[in-house]
Amino acid sequence: MKKYSGRNLDLVAFPMGGIGAGMLCLQGTGSFGSVSLRNSPDVDNEPSMFSAITVLGKENISRVVEAPVPDPNIFIRIKDSGNGLSGKNYGLPRFSKGEFSAKFPLRHYRSFGGCCEGSCCGRYH
Repeated sequence: MKKYSGRNLDLVAFPMGGIGAGMLCLQGTGSFGSVSLRNSPDVDNEPSMFSAITVLGKENISRVVEAPVPDPNIFIRIKDSGNGLSGKNYGLPRFSKGEFSAKFPLRHYRSFGGCCEGSCCGRYH
């Protein structure tokens, strides 16, 4: 499988289905994007859908199971990005790194670093 990490995650979008009815992609950072329904293409549609994990302990820690939000998403692709990005979940805590591996039709996304020892691994198959 080919692996992507660091800045190479910024523009990866792996199709997860929807042929003939729409589209849903898993982005390189682990987020969902390019969501189109009912034959209305909208490749910039990034709804506020995400997976999260909470580790309970002496100090509870929660993270969105994604790598940091790519700079192009914040500054280029979003309409009204200079006006505060209302309706986006970009301010939620995320893992500090991510890794995306793919060989169609399989894909594997892994988030790690930033909150606890070890790693958190999320698989989307």
